[in-house]
Amino acid sequence: MTINRIRARTSDSQSNMDPNCRTNLKVNRLISMTKLASIGRMAILGCITDISSAAMGQDKFQRLTGSQIRVRIAGMQMTDEVHWRYVYDRNGSLRTQSMGRTRVGKWSIQKDELCLDLGDGPDSGCFEVWLSGGNVDMRPTGLGLPLQGVIERATDCN
Repeated sequence: MTINRIRARTSDSQSNMDPNCRTNLKVNRLISMTKLASIGRMAILGCITDISSAAMGQDKFQRLTGSQIRVRIAGMQMTDEVHWRYVYDRNGSLRTQSMGRTRVGKWSIQKDELCLDLGDGPDSGCFEVWLSGGNVDMRPTGLGLPLQGVIERATDCN
């Protein structure tokens, strides 16, 4: 059956209806469409929540205190395992390697934040450190971009 025939039958059956019934039919259709749209929105939000939970590994990140940062960072490296790494030497020096470029600076802890000094540039500044297993999320307390990676023992290759 073509769409035009269905429309014709629908309009014929509605023309014979009581005007109050036609109004009720329109209201019921509107309510049904609204409910369907709400269900669709909830389904989309549910998918987004599931995707973000899966992306986070379903582990909860916990903010580290200054002493916890020192224990977890000193002698370790943070990396995205492909493009860059930050090596936090125990003496407070910081070595970064990113896309073939090496820089040297210092790291320190001020209050409950990890502070990086690499001279001028977007990588310097203080960060809150959030940890979930081996995953690290460094959130800037001032201007700057967050860093996300994994923490692991520093390798000796420079």
